[in-house]
Amino acid sequence: MDAVSRYLLPWLQGLAASLPESGVVAYNFNIAETLDAFEIELVGSTYFDAASADWACEEAWTSRPSRCLIPYAEVGRQWEPFLGSLSSSLREVLSSRSFGTRRLWQADAVTVGFVDGDLVRVGGGGADV
Repeated sequence: MDAVSRYLLPWLQGLAASLPESGVVAYNFNIAETLDAFEIELVGSTYFDAASADWACEEAWTSRPSRCLIPYAEVGRQWEPFLGSLSSSLREVLSSRSFGTRRLWQADAVTVGFVDGDLVRVGGGGADV
């Protein structure tokens, strides 16, 4: 198991029970950079628009205060390789249909991206991306 998955999977397991059963149709994994780690939070929205990332700013649900911290000491400080690793880990988790992610993979869209950055679609619509 890679470093990203070692931190991500337990966090997702902890969130599974708190994911909303209705009302949220799309999720985004927001990434921010802190002094010593990448910080991830999950945000749910009541709508999805493939043509505009603004949908991810309309928060109907959020994992706050729970966030996943992945230390730079484990994954390095370069954002592009981290985004690639996180995207791959999320695709794997969603395609496995495990860790209580049913509500995520059944959503219209699941994306990941840095705050104020482009979003990468990693799942949604009940299909693998």
